[in-house]
Amino acid sequence: MKRRNFLKTSALATAATLTSPLFGAQKSTAGEDYKALVCILLEGGADSINMMIPKHDPNRYRQYRELRKNSAIPLEQVRTLTKSIYGFHPQMPRMQRMFNHGKMAVIANMGPLFQPLSSTQIAKAKTVDDIPSAPAGLFSHLPQRDHWMQAGVSHSGWATRLAKNIDGKFVNISTGGYNKMQDAEETETLIAHDDISGTHPFMKQVRRAATDTWFEEDESFEGKSLGEQLRMTLDLIEHRKKAGFAKRQIYFVSDGGWDLHSDSKNLQEAFAHKVANLDKSLYEFSAALEQLGLDQKVTTFTVSDFGRTLDAEGNNHGWGGHAFVTGGAVKGGIYGQIPQIAAKSPHTLDNGALIPTISSDQYQATLAAWLTDGKADLEALFPHLKNFKTKKLNFMA
Repeated sequence: MKRRNFLKTSALATAATLTSPLFGAQKSTAGEDYKALVCILLEGGADSINMMIPKHDPNRYRQYRELRKNSAIPLEQVRTLTKSIYGFHPQMPRMQRMFNHGKMAVIANMGPLFQPLSSTQIAKAKTVDDIPSAPAGLFSHLPQRDHWMQAGVSHSGWATRLAKNIDGKFVNISTGGYNKMQDAEETETLIAHDDISGTHPFMKQVRRAATDTWFEEDESFEGKSLGEQLRMTLDLIEHRKKAGFAKRQIYFVSDGGWDLHSDSKNLQEAFAHKVANLDKSLYEFSAALEQLGLDQKVTTFTVSDFGRTLDAEGNNHGWGGHAFVTGGAVKGGIYGQIPQIAAKSPHTLDNGALIPTISSDQYQATLAAWLTDGKADLEALFPHLKNFKTKKLNFMA
């Protein structure tokens, strides 16, 4: 057995027996004033309903099984989560471990929402016309993605608006190409890599981070894979002092290939592959950050174009969906209301799209507040936030 494979096998086997879900000796960065957010876009719209499945409630599982038919996960394969009736997809063993050790939060049924909705409004809504101030362009990739990237301001992304109030070089860095979250004329974003222009010359100065990681690097689509982008992100974070980066940073990573439809070849196999790769990559990234002593200082979170609808295959464009947040500063658990997954769910429109109960603005405002130690003007970053009584959720320490 090659040394690399032996180390990988040994490390993963050992990690399963530890009280922590991660492994490796930690460096001390306790006295360093540094924080970073790492945003992972599950590009194309992830079917998060089949990632978070009712397990310990027979009636809810029966409803889910009847609705999802051939795409439903067998009950015995659903991974158990502590203190929850819900479980994870079978290809999420590492995320299960992180969740069960308090290193992961699930933000349930989140999406673009300009004002809060009562349970009565949600139950009565049949189409988007029944939703007060419904965001324009719902069920479409780019418009719905733009809502969470720009948060109500057409000429700039929320990350660039935040960067204007932070001193230092390269608050915003993307290893996943151009994106509107980090786009504005006032601040400079380092596009470390994109599929058109390739890798930025700056990356020649950046050495590999001194950690053992085993990211999956061969994906079925063009461009750098999720693992390769997270590897670059890790290298840049370790390079932060030498490069003179700002003490507060936002990284963007794009994981393509989640736009799976009924005509996709081997739809459920393709979905399982995407879930498994996310599971491995998040775990490896979290483990590396812990080795570097940065797990308390870096928070990783997912977003997606939209969740999928509650039809049999879960392959049509929806609205609300679940998001995942990892890091040492995360207060693990499930936040928000997981909707009823049933044929006549009161939480959906007639087209099967979930009506979100947590706004993407509330979700990202919570992360922005953590990054800036509560100093950010959240309503300036997220103008629709003024309509919500709860500006921040409590999933961050």
